[in-house]
Amino acid sequence: MNVLIDTNMILALIPIFIFQLLLAGYCIFKIVKDGTANLNKLAWIVIVLFFNLIGPIMFLIVGRRKDI
Repeated sequence: MNVLIDTNMILALIPIFIFQLLLAGYCIFKIVKDGTANLNKLAWIVIVLFFNLIGPIMFLIVGRRKDI
């Protein structure tokens, strides 16, 4: 099965890619600045970077410190 990638497909994916980068950047900023609730900082940074959209969402739901 051949999949052709044309410019319209690339243009449609650019906003999703930018959103993912901004979300990961925000989460890494929050990890470094505020700390985490249940894992160490390095583990959360690895999760955020390697599990593209799921990692930052997981951090925002269960990893943030609630006392700040």
